[in-house]
Amino acid sequence: MVKTDSKENETIFNVTTIAIDYDDVCPGETSTTSTAEGNGEFDWNEELQGYVLSATGYGIILTHVIGGRLSEKFGPKYIIGSSLFFTGLLTVLCPLFARWHVIAFIVLRVLVGATSGVILPSMQVIISRWYTVEERQFMSSIILSSISFCLVATLSASGILADALGWPFVFYLCGGLTIFWVIPWLLFIYDSPEVHPFISDEEKNHILNSLVKYKNDKATVMVPWISILTSAPVWAHIVFGFGHSWVSATLISELPTYLSRILHFNLKQSGLTSAIPFIFTPIGGMFFGYVGQKVRMNGYLSPLNSMRFFNTICSVLGPIILFSITLVGCDAMATLVLLCCTQLATSAYSGGSLVNNLDLANNYAGTISGISITIISLTSIFSPLVVGELTNNDQTLTQWHIVFYISALITLCSYVFFTIFGSVEEQPWNRPVSDNRESQADVSEKQQPV
Repeated sequence: MVKTDSKENETIFNVTTIAIDYDDVCPGETSTTSTAEGNGEFDWNEELQGYVLSATGYGIILTHVIGGRLSEKFGPKYIIGSSLFFTGLLTVLCPLFARWHVIAFIVLRVLVGATSGVILPSMQVIISRWYTVEERQFMSSIILSSISFCLVATLSASGILADALGWPFVFYLCGGLTIFWVIPWLLFIYDSPEVHPFISDEEKNHILNSLVKYKNDKATVMVPWISILTSAPVWAHIVFGFGHSWVSATLISELPTYLSRILHFNLKQSGLTSAIPFIFTPIGGMFFGYVGQKVRMNGYLSPLNSMRFFNTICSVLGPIILFSITLVGCDAMATLVLLCCTQLATSAYSGGSLVNNLDLANNYAGTISGISITIISLTSIFSPLVVGELTNNDQTLTQWHIVFYISALITLCSYVFFTIFGSVEEQPWNRPVSDNRESQADVSEKQQPV
């Protein structure tokens, strides 16, 4: 898709013409056997590519809060359904806009982000309405792991499809499948157990009875914005998610570039190889989600300590492994193994504070999720920009090591913040004051002697 700058390659690889340490580049040259890689249509340098890659993130941050709140008030079924349709349609149009002008392409990618931004917070509303407290941790990990499965499939296939059928076909396929998925979504998804026409009374009552201590229809009338935005536990949940997402955003957007420009894989190889580490994300996510749920339900650790334990695996062990990549230099196999271990460790987030917002305020799951994902999505904007700034015309091991150092540091800082301020206690503003008084009055009446 993007042209390879021959002059830039000389700067990187022809060490006899410039003053550069040979140890700072890996031996070999970037393969030009693929027409798609060597003779791309667009002459975009790393900095401009950073803006293109981060464009979707700009759109996403515009609609997370709106999507979460709309799903709380009107139900997530049609909110997500319309989002899928327009996201798919705009994705299909991407090749046309890219060939028109890079600015037009960036604007379109912003719109793709905006239409897709409502999905994740709306999914939190579905989780809060359909899964019992005992099921949430594991079922949330399964649902969110599906995103990683799609990522693996896309990364695996995109290089092959682009090489065989041209890069536009990747957009046509992804967009077309997204549009098609609207049909089963609208046919089989319902906003809540109360409106599902085929659910048995036994299953419906089981779900609703589990949620009764959280459910409060009055809470959907007005959002306690000040209480939410000044809550330390809410910010602990958000900050930890930001740190975790920074590593993921960096690897998702930049790993193919690292493999092709530093370790000299060709387009097809880098696409397939970059997908391998992400295979461990859904596998680890479901494993840690299941174990984390069992640990909490069986009382092996308190809910808060359970979160801290799995967060430690995610944001302490993960950065240590990521840092180790800087020690293996040009060893491609060792790098790949460490990347796989990094993704496996960071997937422990599913057993930790992934759905901490449901503990804090189930009635405002969509709103808090919208706020948190909005801030977390900033990683998809700033991470590619940081990498582009560091590596523009300087594709060396040193610059990429700085990328890994920054990722590890951000993740560690977010871990410390959650350890200090994190909580699993339901926040008092989750329910209106009148309802709290009613609940206290009911308890008092029950305690009075007959």
